[in-house]
Amino acid sequence: MSRIWTSISKQEDTGLGWGRIKQIMAQLSLYVAVLNLFMLAPTAYHTTLKQWFVIKGYEIPFWMFMVGILILLLIISLIEHKYSIPSFFKHWNEQFYSHGNQLRSDIEEQNKKLDLIMKELKIAYRDEAEDKGLLGKQDM
Repeated sequence: MSRIWTSISKQEDTGLGWGRIKQIMAQLSLYVAVLNLFMLAPTAYHTTLKQWFVIKGYEIPFWMFMVGILILLLIISLIEHKYSIPSFFKHWNEQFYSHGNQLRSDIEEQNKKLDLIMKELKIAYRDEAEDKGLLGKQDM
């Protein structure tokens, strides 16, 4: 079962084109959603919701209905900011790190060069120096 899951979940490099299209469409979707909301809300209010509110015994004017929608959007935005965004960036950081990240390659190359320099100069790494008691408190 593990081998099947690994085979199914393995990610493939599809190049830049597909990712570029998805990124542009994702950025565009915000504007489409806002336009859709501001066209759909008045339509829903005047064709269905206004009568439903009256039947339930509430006389809610259109402006109050729209204020309610805006308050709901504000609450959802706060929840997104507090919970979704941190998780989103953790996921993206993991994805960026593991899939052809040029910065990661550059850092690994620099670390190899640094290892050679440190070895040549016989300089202990900071952690090794701390373990051996070679660094005083002023050096940390």
